[in-house]
Amino acid sequence: ISGIPFLMEYKKNGRRVFDTIPVNDKCNAKSLTFNGAYEIFEDRENSLWVGTTDGVIRFTPDADLFSNYLLQKDGNSPLEEQATLALYERKNGEVWIGCGNAGLYTYANDFTPITAKGDPVANFPAKTAWSIYEHRQTGLIWMGISKGQLAVYDPQTGKIDAWSEPMFNNKPAVKIVEDKNGNLWFVTRSDNNSSRFIKWDRKLAGDNYKKEFILIKEI
Repeated sequence: ISGIPFLMEYKKNGRRVFDTIPVNDKCNAKSLTFNGAYEIFEDRENSLWVGTTDGVIRFTPDADLFSNYLLQKDGNSPLEEQATLALYERKNGEVWIGCGNAGLYTYANDFTPITAKGDPVANFPAKTAWSIYEHRQTGLIWMGISKGQLAVYDPQTGKIDAWSEPMFNNKPAVKIVEDKNGNLWFVTRSDNNSSRFIKWDRKLAGDNYKKEFILIKEI
């Protein structure tokens, strides 16, 4: 039902395929608390991470355990509950988290806060990071941020480049995926029942990340 937060677990067990996980149930000590879920991904250890309006939830299947995480920019900053829009595990095991109006958080694979080279977190202290993706072909990290802006971070040099891409029409990229040819595909946030499906053509761009954005469809 639209507007009601829920989380379900797939279990093909007899006639029952899905188990409902309790959410916002004050009478259940094991209930999760959130008003909406934005992102789910599975890490290399088969744990599920859920980005919600009320922070990060991690599900460990072996222990059948849900854990809530507060976020921290570094080891000296306070723990915070932030609306989590983007969750991404890099090839090296780092976990990058994008939040609404709170920018970027970066963690080592043991979930301790880290400062990446060049400190990309400091570049977006109060912006919304909607999506994160590490390009397999180049190793560059792409991020969709506020008002149709894109940011590309080079982990080797620590350099970060951000710009407003006209093709996005002031709408943030909420999802980034890569095809087998190294092209990137973006979906923008729906606004007035309209969003854009956009392709970055790597071959046409010659690896220039500011060129060759093609509008595939307005949906």
